[in-house]
Amino acid sequence: MGERKKLYPVFFFLPLLFLLLYTGQARAERHTVILRGRFRSGTDTAYVGWRKDAGADIDLHFTSHDGKVWDLSAVAGSPGFRLVGASMRFETVEDGDSLRFMIWRALDGEQKSFALRSCGENGLQAGESLFPAEMLLESWLTKGEGVHGFVLSAVNARKGQGARVRSDFTVTVTFETDMEIPECTLDRIRETEMLDSAFSMLEEGNAFLRHYQEAAESLVEAVFPLGLPYYYGGKNMEKAFIHASPMASSRYFRTDRTYLYGLDCSGFTCWAREAGGYTAHGELHDILRERSGDFCLPLQDPGAWQGYMRPGDLLIVRHGLCHVMICIGTLRTLGCTEEDTDAPEILDMPLVIHCGTNPLYYDRYAAYLLETGDRKTTPCDGGVTVSVIMPDSRSGTHVLPSAWGNVYGAYTVWNQELLVFPLDDCTDFAWYPLGGTGEK
Repeated sequence: MGERKKLYPVFFFLPLLFLLLYTGQARAERHTVILRGRFRSGTDTAYVGWRKDAGADIDLHFTSHDGKVWDLSAVAGSPGFRLVGASMRFETVEDGDSLRFMIWRALDGEQKSFALRSCGENGLQAGESLFPAEMLLESWLTKGEGVHGFVLSAVNARKGQGARVRSDFTVTVTFETDMEIPECTLDRIRETEMLDSAFSMLEEGNAFLRHYQEAAESLVEAVFPLGLPYYYGGKNMEKAFIHASPMASSRYFRTDRTYLYGLDCSGFTCWAREAGGYTAHGELHDILRERSGDFCLPLQDPGAWQGYMRPGDLLIVRHGLCHVMICIGTLRTLGCTEEDTDAPEILDMPLVIHCGTNPLYYDRYAAYLLETGDRKTTPCDGGVTVSVIMPDSRSGTHVLPSAWGNVYGAYTVWNQELLVFPLDDCTDFAWYPLGGTGEK
């Protein structure tokens, strides 16, 4: 009896011990916020170029959705804080004549420069440009100064060379912390006309469409019961579902066969942008030629892209052919939890919606054509779907074979297939902002 009395308190406290250990290992919360900055020009624009730098200030305060104002400097001192990614967006009104620009000096509260803090070396494109900002944010958050600034400088500019930017700009910051902070600006996907249009091209019952409806409080519904099919060279939504033969052949499409008309990748993104009130983007090879040199997103760590890309931005890649996709956030911003997927590690990886070849459409359209007695039309080999961006083609908990021999990595989310879009076979990359050259 004496032995049992000694052991009883141990067994009594074991569940509490396990609970404390589990709680101590709980994952830090991730938030994405938008900070505001302004160049010290005194006007609506600022000039940077030959013998002319542009100083700027950034307000490190942000507001959560409950209306509370937070100081990022104070949050940075909280347990578990980690800066995941940060970027600045400048709008250029006069381009930089192919010049390179860099954030080359960080300023403290007394406007004295820190040691050299180079942040990339990017060109300023017409429209919006993207600069990495992790080094600057780490400088300010470490020193804890109340005023934060930097100097934008042209690299090797000659007399008369320079660029003019809007004085107001934004900074996107993604961080993790153990501190309890309510939902912030980009923690949840928000409804827009462009995203409504893009999601409406998924098939009825699609889990990602359903969770977009819930997270964004959107009333959008699937337009086509089986989803919009992929069609090689398809650019005109008004022709959707007519029987047509392509003007040129590809690996799957042949000019002597008939298919159900749909859109190709750029046809889909241009249509979605126009439906959202933006101008259609240009040719993909032109965008890659103009912007690939300024691509600053870390390819080996797509999990940090949340601090760079916002929903509605485009990602253009070259993997043999050119391909374009619409950024829609992450699984977490769609409301996904660790219990909803077979791979919790992908919750913060970038999600895209795009129209291209994939193994999810062939069988459903083959069955549809069979049911309708159509023996002359060839089933489509893809359509609009949601994919997760991953570093390499080995990603995925399982693989899905296609009707034409390709194999796709995939995960299971909300009991639905989520295809992997790998980066390791891509040779060129470009980011294209939501506004592009035609803001709403």
